[in-house]
Amino acid sequence: MKLVLKRKTHDDGKLYASVNPADVVDLLAAKGIKVGKSQIIFDKAIKTTGTYQVTVKLSSKLQPQVTLQVSA
Repeated sequence: MKLVLKRKTHDDGKLYASVNPADVVDLLAAKGIKVGKSQIIFDKAIKTTGTYQVTVKLSSKLQPQVTLQVSA
């Protein structure tokens, strides 16, 4: 699954504010998928535009990854 998040950026491509788990929860909710903020796991802080893999921890054995595209 691919999620797209549009954010305002500085001239160098850095975001004004880092992407946080609540942003991903909102994107998933818009697609009818309900998860909590604690179920969203980032490999690293998302502070610039680009494509990232985000883990959604549904259970200890079921942890699918979604692609998050952050753009200006």
